[in-house]
Amino acid sequence: MLFLYDLLRPLLFQFDAEFAHKLVLKVIKKVPLLIPKHEPPQLCEREFLGVKIQSPLILAAGFDKEGLYFPHLARLGFGGIEVGTFTPKAQVGNPRPRLFRLPHQKALLNRMGFNNPGIEVGLKNILRNIHKVPKHFILGVSLGKSRDTPIEKAFGDYAMMLQYLDKNLPAKNIYITLNISSPNTALLQELQKRELFESLLKNLPTTRFPLLVKLSFELKKEDLRQILQLCQRSKKIAGIILTNTASDPTFIRNLTGQELQGGISGEPLREGSRNLLKLAHSLESKLTLVSSGGVMDPQEAYERLQLGAQAVQIYTGLIYYGPYFVRDFHQLLIEQA
Repeated sequence: MLFLYDLLRPLLFQFDAEFAHKLVLKVIKKVPLLIPKHEPPQLCEREFLGVKIQSPLILAAGFDKEGLYFPHLARLGFGGIEVGTFTPKAQVGNPRPRLFRLPHQKALLNRMGFNNPGIEVGLKNILRNIHKVPKHFILGVSLGKSRDTPIEKAFGDYAMMLQYLDKNLPAKNIYITLNISSPNTALLQELQKRELFESLLKNLPTTRFPLLVKLSFELKKEDLRQILQLCQRSKKIAGIILTNTASDPTFIRNLTGQELQGGISGEPLREGSRNLLKLAHSLESKLTLVSSGGVMDPQEAYERLQLGAQAVQIYTGLIYYGPYFVRDFHQLLIEQA
């Protein structure tokens, strides 16, 4: 399968990006042996959010939006997979087409809009599959507000879903991400501003799970500093994920030469995401730092760890580099040990 991907990728790239993605997921669910099982060497184990995981490499949210496929994807050797993003009720997301490849830039543009089956179905899917993952593995569950929920009432969406998961999920090897930075839900990024962010923290219920907050690529230095301070003060947040997709219209226009809406992921984010990680690390926060955005090859994933990340999330890098990304990353970890 590993060498076959190089042959199959040009064919898959002929299809609509979302169709190809769903096709691959359905195929590996029906024939999981198509995903070669890779067991990371013990030297790759890390402590993350208070538990031992077999690798600091995590598959980012959005790849498995329903919680149906993560046991099969885990065969690649990930230390964790983040599923979702889930909202309180099912959402169809934005009109299609809404996922686009930018192969010359090694990037994707998406305007999915949190299409998902809703938290109740998502939980059922997770419970049906959670026992199939490796021993030293962590599952992330990403949460976002409903499209129709006014931003000033968004806290209720997150609180309700947290309480629901806290009541029904096993306590071990689970973390929850509060996605407050997707550019594809109107006004969602407003939750990163001080007043609304403080209200979000205040309204978060007590939970057994470590909570992460996923932040924007466009976050300014002072805004990041402020968010880190508020998180540490509240003691409800265990860490942050830097970063979500890039959505600045000027950035997208300069990259594509077109007026496009959505969020860019992949190679164009490499430098900006690196810089935000370095900044967060320099602020000497006690929060766990997870790096995401522009991680297109194993060397970059390794360097993110050297820059202060406790774990690294990938998505677009897996699409372009291929399923051997995880194996090659572990080989690099061993060589550098």
